[in-house]
Amino acid sequence: MASETLERGGSWQRLVSFAEHWQQVFQLDLRSLAALRIALALVALLDVFYYRWPHAELLLSDRGVLPLELFAQLYDPSYWSVYRWNGDLGIVRLLLLIQAAAAIAFLIGWRTGWANVILLVLCWSVQARNPLTNTGGDVLLRNLLAWCCLLPMSARWSLDARRRTLAGAGSMAGNRGAESLYSLATMGLILQLVVMYFCAGLAKCNRDWFSGEALAYCLQLELYLKPPGQWLQAVPSVLPLITWATVAMELAAPLFLLTPWRTVSCRMVMLLCYWAFHWGIGMVYSIGIFSIAASAAWLMLIPGSLWDWMGLQSPQESAGGYSADKPVHQLPAQEKQIEGQGWLNWLASAMLGFMLLINLANALPKDAAPAVARGLHELGRWTMFAQEYTMFGEPPKENSFYAFDAELENGERVDLFSGGPPNFEPTKDELYRWGRAQPWRRLLTNVSPGHDQQLSAAGRRAFALLQARILEALVGHWNRNHAAGERVKVADFLYFQRKIDPAGAVPVPGRIRWARWPSESSE
Repeated sequence: MASETLERGGSWQRLVSFAEHWQQVFQLDLRSLAALRIALALVALLDVFYYRWPHAELLLSDRGVLPLELFAQLYDPSYWSVYRWNGDLGIVRLLLLIQAAAAIAFLIGWRTGWANVILLVLCWSVQARNPLTNTGGDVLLRNLLAWCCLLPMSARWSLDARRRTLAGAGSMAGNRGAESLYSLATMGLILQLVVMYFCAGLAKCNRDWFSGEALAYCLQLELYLKPPGQWLQAVPSVLPLITWATVAMELAAPLFLLTPWRTVSCRMVMLLCYWAFHWGIGMVYSIGIFSIAASAAWLMLIPGSLWDWMGLQSPQESAGGYSADKPVHQLPAQEKQIEGQGWLNWLASAMLGFMLLINLANALPKDAAPAVARGLHELGRWTMFAQEYTMFGEPPKENSFYAFDAELENGERVDLFSGGPPNFEPTKDELYRWGRAQPWRRLLTNVSPGHDQQLSAAGRRAFALLQARILEALVGHWNRNHAAGERVKVADFLYFQRKIDPAGAVPVPGRIRWARWPSESSE
């Protein structure tokens, strides 16, 4: 009898020990959350002032490629956006400044909760205003901001925390006491990173990646390729190794992020490896904010012992109080409480379930459950929590380029996009420089149907409308900025289509005229 009791007691202790280890997997240091807050705010500011503001007229306003009238024809109401309130350029710029102000408030931790919500709404709104320019980095930034709304992001290194301390707010999570926090929201934040990598790796489980050819395809997409990518092309023997390593890193991320044993050591090693991984991608490819947003996400996993080693301790720790690395179960009962009990936990539970469901639907074959996937994505758009992570799951099979060939009233020929002469045989460097900015590269890629893509009548009409409007917007922009005699007389939007050969051969491109201005119907 006694032996049975001891055996049951030992089993219970092992279960408790396992639960405690598992709880530490989803436990985050409040200083790491503060570092994440600061990094995400800086990414949001970069997004506003580098990727959005310079192209506001042509990509976000009614003067540009997707005026509100055309938007209403092509997209359903689930793409709601504050930026759709008014298409005037002045209103667009005002909203961008409000978005930047919210990012600054989030950065310094002033009225952090409200700043977080406003920044999330405006981040979604600018992305939904022109979905043709979005990348995986935009999706990741938005989803991380959504989880941050449920967490005490102002707990450390913020004006809000300083204000609470000066007001003598006492012992409360996010102000005094334990540095570590465990909740459904911390679980969701960590699992968001897990889901991103695992789904990206799952999307790469196909012949192109398993054969080691995928990177050879990707490195021939010259519109996105930076000079270091050209150097990488010169050593084809290493490309299969990098291809396989990419799949392995993305599929292995959950193993290292969710291990309950040697959690701190595993995560620190992985943090350095994934930072190198993302910086390498950013050096080779123009992919917008993805590399820096993904690198920023890893900051939340920095253990408290590292902040202690750096001397960034709370006043309580300096005085011999709590240790940043104490498991939550060792802290006083009042410090175990999770901020925002009740409806915040219900919301976190709903977000967790939805995140797993929508990514599971994305992983299914496209014809397996199309209605379910469409419904989940529509719900995700209404709630600002839509997500899909593929990251070149299907490597590009076409290395195309473009020209906006215009004849001016004075007889001169120019490319409306670059301002220089039309170039129908660009070198790799010339093509990358012509692309000018990531939002434009993404836009042009999204209005370029593949040679083997089967389109419905509605699909063909949508592409034709977009292609004609892009040319019309560029003509309008040119004419507004040039005097009589230098304005456009006639212009063509030309598409040079060429399939990628993984062996490196460069085929002669097929030349297709997508649109003409003035349109033949208006002549």
